[in-house]
Amino acid sequence: MPSTTVAVAPGLSSFLKDMKNHAVDANIERFISLLKRRQIRNSRPCAIATATLLRNVVTEFREKDVVKLLDRIRRVGQRLTAAQPREMAVGNIVRRVLGLIREIVEEGADAENSDAGQFGPPHPTQTHNDSLHRPALSSHISTMSPLRHVATQPQENTFHRSASSTSSEGTDEREDGLGALPRRPPLSISLTSGAASSANTSLFGLLSSVNTPSPMATPPAGYQSPNSTGKPTITAHSLTGFGDSSLSYKNIKDDVYQGIDELLDELDQVDEQIAAYALDHIHSNEIILTHTSSQTVQKFLLTAAKKRKFTVVHAEAYPNDHDDTHVTIMTGRKDADEEFDTNDFFKPLTAAGITVILIPDSAIFAIMSRVNKVILATHTVLANGGLVAAAGARMIAKAAKMHQTPVVVVSGVYKLSPVYPFDVEELIEYGDAGKVVGYDEGDLVEKMDVINPLFDYVPADLVDLYITNFCVPKKVTWNAASIAENMHDAKSYGFSFQETAPFDWTTFKHKRDAYVKRLNGIYEKNLKNDKVEYIHGRATFLNKHEVEVKLDDGSKQTIKAKKILIAVGGHPSLPDTPGAELGISSDGFFELEKQPKKVAVVGAGYIAVEMAGMFHALGTETHLFIRHDKFLRTFDPMIQDKVTAEYERQGIHLHKQSSQSKVEDIGNGRKKLYYKDQNGEGSMEIDTLLWAIGRSPEVEDLGLDKTGVHQNDKGHIPVDAYQNTNVDNLYALGDVCDHGFELTPVAIASGRRLADRLFGGQNDAHLEYANIPSVVFAHPEVGSIGLTEPAAREKYGDSVKVYNTEFTAMYYAMMEPEDKGPTAYKLVCEGTNERVVGLHIMGIGSSEMLQGFGVAVKMGATKKDFDSCVAIHPTSSEELVTLK
Repeated sequence: MPSTTVAVAPGLSSFLKDMKNHAVDANIERFISLLKRRQIRNSRPCAIATATLLRNVVTEFREKDVVKLLDRIRRVGQRLTAAQPREMAVGNIVRRVLGLIREIVEEGADAENSDAGQFGPPHPTQTHNDSLHRPALSSHISTMSPLRHVATQPQENTFHRSASSTSSEGTDEREDGLGALPRRPPLSISLTSGAASSANTSLFGLLSSVNTPSPMATPPAGYQSPNSTGKPTITAHSLTGFGDSSLSYKNIKDDVYQGIDELLDELDQVDEQIAAYALDHIHSNEIILTHTSSQTVQKFLLTAAKKRKFTVVHAEAYPNDHDDTHVTIMTGRKDADEEFDTNDFFKPLTAAGITVILIPDSAIFAIMSRVNKVILATHTVLANGGLVAAAGARMIAKAAKMHQTPVVVVSGVYKLSPVYPFDVEELIEYGDAGKVVGYDEGDLVEKMDVINPLFDYVPADLVDLYITNFCVPKKVTWNAASIAENMHDAKSYGFSFQETAPFDWTTFKHKRDAYVKRLNGIYEKNLKNDKVEYIHGRATFLNKHEVEVKLDDGSKQTIKAKKILIAVGGHPSLPDTPGAELGISSDGFFELEKQPKKVAVVGAGYIAVEMAGMFHALGTETHLFIRHDKFLRTFDPMIQDKVTAEYERQGIHLHKQSSQSKVEDIGNGRKKLYYKDQNGEGSMEIDTLLWAIGRSPEVEDLGLDKTGVHQNDKGHIPVDAYQNTNVDNLYALGDVCDHGFELTPVAIASGRRLADRLFGGQNDAHLEYANIPSVVFAHPEVGSIGLTEPAAREKYGDSVKVYNTEFTAMYYAMMEPEDKGPTAYKLVCEGTNERVVGLHIMGIGSSEMLQGFGVAVKMGATKKDFDSCVAIHPTSSEELVTLK
């Protein structure tokens, strides 16, 4: 394969700066030229340039026709992709933009025309080019395009396989000697920023021409895309005549422009978002091996170095990246790297106090036995989970595999590609052979054929963990666990079905992450609309009116303000147990790529109970270690007794009166936990250890001592009912405070009231903490508001009256006794009028039920008010208004 000469000028910066001086078509030609000449190269520069150029295309597009806009972007995307097929980030960004437009149109159609009358018949005729199938490939794409060459054309029996034909192993054998490929569904446009996809169109389809038939691109008759939902999707055919519809083209164009802006923001923030997980994966005294120079890896390590002491072994990546590696380590500046343009600066590892050992590539196998973890960057993550990464990455991953050292890949979502590595050679770029052997020695010219690969293909089975820019909520995971329970219960209602496979943790995780990514985009969009300025960095108080922010590039910025709000939140605590760092926190739970077969959860609070319940419901052997005989000990005794007993009945292994003495790494990702419980001393081998022993305020290095702000012995900041600290211009809210409510809605509510008081003229606005409803997403659900029975008796004495009921919900009527879960309700009342001062419920639907009853308790409802409400029959909640 011919070599590629890498140029570094003019580069990304000059291209972006000069865009406004040229028409959009001229900018397209310039970018194509820069791609072909490799003057803009590697994933993030190509992604940024592509997104910026497409934003320019949208801005300059004058016709009021969405079909033509889609076609315009598709054609531009095809040309850009053909210009440099191995820069797969280009095609990924084009797909994201095309998906964004389709989502906006579909959402508008759903909002204004629920019967889809404006978009043709509700069940369009399926053709070979219908979007439910992989559309035809355009003849305008070059032979090396990721949308046409053999590496991107999965065999039809892989992509369009019926559910019953999927093998239990979940792999397809290759014929090229590279091993088995995991069978994974193609990525869909649900990864598009800002909105969830309502039509799961394959990524292959978004860059294809809908008018060019191709038998190679259409699945056999009767087959359907595995991502198809059967719902009509917005296609060029169904959008015909859009200009006459009631939807506003101007609004759509504005939304697309804003969506691309959000995509650019994502590209700008990806390192910070990935680095947020650093402390969960890098622990003190570890030896970390990395390779070549990467801003993403650099940021990840620097973030961990703020609280961890560890050593980095840096392989130099000879002969293509060794100069950049040396510069990265010594000065923090790099000339041309995987991520950025020539003018980027960042802090060297040594400046953060990290011990860095530079080794030649030939020493990797020799040192790997001492390495605790390998952290790699990548150029592209392929559809099968394999990587196209800097040359040398495969050798490192193989060495790590031999020594059972985990390999962690840090990569932004924009690097996820739908390309399959059926022909690895087509994906690998080659560089200057003169870097390997000097051709000034004449005898070698005729006798040697030297190749210098710039990249390696790393099979998926050599990678243990991918970290990308996602966040996750527990409620979605709880929903999955509830569905698993419902599937079990369905048999009692006469449903008969065969479970073809167990719960797919990996598929679920990807969908959950995509959902939360959409939520994050909405929040960021709202803040931007409200003109909230972001300053990314680490803040430290200089005094009560000044904050110094250490920015990500190492520079500092001082901010002065009359009023300063401290809302830094908290982080999961870890014990001082030897080997505790081998476990994960509740944050790490959401990063698990594989479902553990056996897990130990340590803790007795709501987080531990929720995590243990979800693990168990999804089929993991679950051990819950608690210090006393019951958990949820801040809740009413009824809830403590009932939920503890129910967890034992379900088969969760409870280790009561327990303590943990040490944790050992026994290889293959497994740990050995040594403990003592009610039965004496013991040990067990586990796949995952999860610490859920509490949270600590994020106040380290905040410089509170320079402000005079008081803290309690655990570091929390005492505040009054108005969120005032003891310093007149400093306020605090959320988990950093000492009010005892570490709940997101509490922080949001107190923040709104503080804003109303300080800037809205509502001088008495404050949050009343007396009756805050809270829910534990346990199995079964738990809800509570107000005083527990012991607290009420301590406060009101003999004037307290309690009403209880325990029953089996009608949901369980058809089930065997061993499958029936308990339901229990309690009202705590005080005084002659029996004002309800506490309400505690456990059972199906408690989380949804509590909100309404919470309003009643907040308004001072009495037992008589409850009794006067007509019951809704048949429901569980009717028991609360018929208590005797």
